[in-house]
Amino acid sequence: MIKHRLRLLVVSLAAVSLISSCAPTQDLPRPGDDEASDAEGFFTSHKYAEAIPLLETAVMKQAMFGSASRDLNYSKLQLGQCYARTGRYEEAQKNLLQCLPYVTLMQGECLEELGDVAVKKNQLPSAEAYYSDAIKWHEKKNEEFNVVVEKQKLARVAEQLKKNELAESLLIWLNENISKKYTGIAKAYGPFDLAEFYARTGNKEKALAYYLETIDIMEKEHKGGRQYTGYYYMKLGDFYAKNKEGAKAKEAYRKALDLFKGRKLLTAPPPDNGITPQHESVEIYETDRVETQRKFDAI
Repeated sequence: MIKHRLRLLVVSLAAVSLISSCAPTQDLPRPGDDEASDAEGFFTSHKYAEAIPLLETAVMKQAMFGSASRDLNYSKLQLGQCYARTGRYEEAQKNLLQCLPYVTLMQGECLEELGDVAVKKNQLPSAEAYYSDAIKWHEKKNEEFNVVVEKQKLARVAEQLKKNELAESLLIWLNENISKKYTGIAKAYGPFDLAEFYARTGNKEKALAYYLETIDIMEKEHKGGRQYTGYYYMKLGDFYAKNKEGAKAKEAYRKALDLFKGRKLLTAPPPDNGITPQHESVEIYETDRVETQRKFDAI
């Protein structure tokens, strides 16, 4: 009788165990879930320093799942991004390299972040490689915005590496294929980048042509944002001053100063008109005006 009851008890326990193992578990939090979720809120609010200790705890807990764990590696990716954006580049690079093979849905973003870190560490050949791989990854995904950003970054690195042909080809592509698709003052981004590139690399004729094209676009498209056109006149003045054309520089600075007038009450197209005299952008614009006045007076 006792043996019979024991057999029934064992069978009952086995049944309970089987039922428990088959029960849904998706609602049960996994180790590190709470910290990773809280960190996400800080990350999306650009509060990277606050996200770091939460992600460090998440990574420590999620390590139990193994180095190939999806949860672990996406936490490492976000942790690497937070380290990078708070100046902790060694730690950023370490985490990003560890997670790169495993974050299959975000390898492009990981490669771009590695490129940014390499730039900060002055590892320019590595930055070139990372940005190039990021571009290829995003091109396969047809993610044009990411491709544009990464080509802009690659152009800057290529110029620093004295690979001017590569830098020029990238900027021309960006101007012809991207900037012309924009509306409003964004149309001026491509020509202005080319103007600055040619000015830095000594092609005065092309630099001037693209500065003037930039200003022409701005004067047609500013729609109340006169201060932005003033900025480009200031840059044109800098170009003339660098090339010892004082009269033309002074005239460009004068036009910039005229456009800077009244800049303490900046306007923006609705519904984005939230700029007040205390807004940080106003301080930047006032700095432009003061600097332009100084340059004007110095000629």
